[in-house]
Amino acid sequence: MIDGDFQGRKLWLDCWLTPAALPQSKRDLAKLGITSPAQMEQPLPKWIRCNVTAVVRRDDDGIERNKVQIFDAVGIDKPKADAFAPKPPGDAADPKGEADTSFDPSKL
Repeated sequence: MIDGDFQGRKLWLDCWLTPAALPQSKRDLAKLGITSPAQMEQPLPKWIRCNVTAVVRRDDDGIERNKVQIFDAVGIDKPKADAFAPKPPGDAADPKGEADTSFDPSKL
C-alpha cells in the first residue's frame, strides 16, 4: 500500500539459510531476482515494489508481531528526478568534475 493508514511503515522478511528453510528462502529470494549465492553479497536493487500479504502472529511469549505470509515482486519503481538536486562531479554536464560555484544568471 503506497498510501493510507500504513503509509511509510516498514515490514521485514527474514530468509533463513538453514537446511530446513533453504527451499523456501530460495523461492523468496528468486522473486527478488537473487538466484545465486554470489548475488547475496550484493545489495538488492532499490525501489522493488511488491504485493504483500501480512498477518499478525502471537509468539509463545504473547507478543504480537507482523509476519509476511506471501509476497510477489511486481516491478521496480524509479524515483522521480529532483530538478533541484546538485549534479554529481564528473557527470555529462560537468565532465572535469569542477563544479561552478559562481552565480552567473546568463548560465541559467
